[in-house]
Order: sequence, then C-alpha cells, then structure tokens
Amino acid sequence: MALATLLDQFSAPADPRQPGKVLDPLPKIMRVALCTALAGAEDFMEARLCGRGKLAYLRRMLPFRRASVCVT
Repeated sequence: MALATLLDQFSAPADPRQPGKVLDPLPKIMRVALCTALAGAEDFMEARLCGRGKLAYLRRMLPFRRASVCVT
C-alpha cells in the first residue's frame, strides 16, 4: 500500500470532539500518532516525547496551528 493511500485512510473517521474545542483535525492527530508509533513509541507519554522532539520534521508534512498539538 502506498504511503499516500495509507494516509488517505486517516481522513475517513468521524470526529467526536466538540467543534469549538478542536484546534487540529482528528486525521492529522492520528497521522502523528501513527508516525510516533512507527518510530517506536509504545504509549502516550513516549508518543508525546517523540512528537515533541520531531515537531519540525512533522510540520514539513502536516502544518500545525499550535506548536504543542498532540505533544503537550
């Protein structure tokens, strides 16, 4: 499966969050979670640290509104 096809799969899920509280779309956050899991993160705290450490790299693929999205 091509990477673009895989990433397209993350645009399908419904977002259960309250619209007024959403700063970044759920598919984008799910892609960050996938990237950090592939990088070896085994739980939320490791994903948070990995995402924070690689934020500049992740921004090349996914522009974030806030510096701390998904990694605060």
